[in-house]
Amino acid sequence: MTSNSTVRLLILNDSRSEAERLISMLNNAGRPTRAQHVESEEALVKLLQEQSWDLIIGLDTTQNVSPANAIKQIRRLAKDVPLILLTDDEGSHPVVEGIKHGAVDVVRLDEDQHLLQVINRELVNRENRAQQRLAERRYKEIERRNQQLLDSSRDAIAFVQDGMFLYTNQSFAELLGFRTRDDLECMPVIDMVDDRDQDRVKDFLKEFMLRGSEVETSKLAFQAETREHGKKSPQC
Repeated sequence: MTSNSTVRLLILNDSRSEAERLISMLNNAGRPTRAQHVESEEALVKLLQEQSWDLIIGLDTTQNVSPANAIKQIRRLAKDVPLILLTDDEGSHPVVEGIKHGAVDVVRLDEDQHLLQVINRELVNRENRAQQRLAERRYKEIERRNQQLLDSSRDAIAFVQDGMFLYTNQSFAELLGFRTRDDLECMPVIDMVDDRDQDRVKDFLKEFMLRGSEVETSKLAFQAETREHGKKSPQC
């Protein structure tokens, strides 16, 4: 969200004039705002369900919709709408209690500059979370497509970790005489290697584990045993 983006704001405050003051304060600070003054919990639920909102600012003594109930509804509906609490009380107690109940911050009612800083911070945080969720969805989609390609490949493919088969596709399982790939997963690689090649394979796997991400592309030819012991597969 850029500094010129419109802030979609819900206001929990029994005083309409105070709600209008908040909107004016944000507009004057260069934060164009589309705000809704919420007058009941039912209205809050409907607004959260039907539209997307960036922030909620609520006074801790509000009676129409208590901030505590607002936070419960936000969590119930699984919405990412941070709530900033305003208080007219001094000291740390209202701050501690507000954060304990789920507010992202608590600001004194007359501290507009402090409030603006908190608003800017939370808008940035919310945008970062949205970007992270988008990246995670894209990653999962790429991972799903890659998995489909591996599963459907006619080439025999296997992933090995700590000397064990972490993944094999069906073509690899069939190459070694297994009916399904599930029969191979988590099986030690060495169990499928011909006795004459086991030392070389062990050395190769050991070096691979030691070098980790620094390992370069390399080839290793060895004779593998199929599930029908004594029958040799083509070289892997």
